[in-house]
Amino acid sequence: MNTEMNKWQWFVGVLIMGLVLTVSISSMVFAAGPLSSLFGEHEDDEDEDDGLTLAFNDRSLVTPNATYSEECGACHMAYPAKLLPMSSWTQIMNGLDNHFGDNAELDDTTRQTILSYLEQESNRKGRIGRILSKLPANPPLRITELPYHKRKHHEIPKKMVQNNPKVGSLSNCNACHDKAEQGIFDEDTVDIPGFGHWDD
Repeated sequence: MNTEMNKWQWFVGVLIMGLVLTVSISSMVFAAGPLSSLFGEHEDDEDEDDGLTLAFNDRSLVTPNATYSEECGACHMAYPAKLLPMSSWTQIMNGLDNHFGDNAELDDTTRQTILSYLEQESNRKGRIGRILSKLPANPPLRITELPYHKRKHHEIPKKMVQNNPKVGSLSNCNACHDKAEQGIFDEDTVDIPGFGHWDD
């Protein structure tokens, strides 16, 4: 009799504990939102409103263009065209006589070739288009001023970038991102000169 009663008590105890655990988890999910929020994955969720990880990790960001690579890549990395909206590229290409403090003027044919390429790339449909559509009406001209870029780099100490002679600026993407020119910016490809792999 006692043995049978102990089995029932054990069964009821387990059942009550299961119910308590279920209610606890349910209330946590309700308070915190989706399960991804509980596990810290929300930062890279593709529905974030200020930019997406996919913008910088989309491995199809680059369609090569010889003129763009040769002319723009002569002074700095030829940034993937899809990382800025066309309105930003238009302003940049129309102000090459004062290109962030430098004169980068081009002949009309070359400028038009590059402008056409940038328009074609920045207007391609896909996930990146949704990101750029969420930018303000007057978007930044610098990729480093994109909300997503700021969020992903704000924890990196100045000694690793600005005070690092092998990097110098957050705009020098390919100093730390081994595959930046291929449009790949995921954490697996980050190697900060003098400091090694960075993982936030």
